[in-house]
Amino acid sequence: MRFVMSSDGQHVLEAVQQDKKIVRANAGKIMRLFARDLKQLGYSRKGTFFSRETGAIAQFLHVHKFSFGPCYRIHACVRILNDSRPFLGLIGIASDDYDEFRSTIDFDESPESIEHCRHIMARFVCEVAEPWFKQQTAEALIETSSILLPGDRAALKLALSGDVDDQNVQRSKSLLGLS
Repeated sequence: MRFVMSSDGQHVLEAVQQDKKIVRANAGKIMRLFARDLKQLGYSRKGTFFSRETGAIAQFLHVHKFSFGPCYRIHACVRILNDSRPFLGLIGIASDDYDEFRSTIDFDESPESIEHCRHIMARFVCEVAEPWFKQQTAEALIETSSILLPGDRAALKLALSGDVDDQNVQRSKSLLGLS
């Protein structure tokens, strides 16, 4: 950040506000570029969530921009569409769980940095999230050793047997921006 000192302190505040505007604009650029990359993989976007439906399961990515600086964490998660919770739980893995992605998804004002950040985000999805999603099959997720909580496993078992609560499915799809 740029800090400009003045006797009245006014310029310092203006410089910080200007930097926040630049960071916000660059973050928006990165998210648009990233959304274009993910569209090729079948994801749809709703805000900071990118999701796709695979049978009774939704796979989604949540991109979290930290408030303390121009950097991100990406969560790769699953949600059982038959889930009754009125909110999204981040049940999955995160980029911070992997040394090669921890503290590397960041950017500055340069176009090269924006492109590099987008590249690192896409690399995480291709190298980590996509292989992880492939392992999260319905059969694997109903096992007691899966990442799901017992209630989630029960909702998946019901869905697989044809016992689906349409309200739960519609809520899940709405939360994730799936049509």
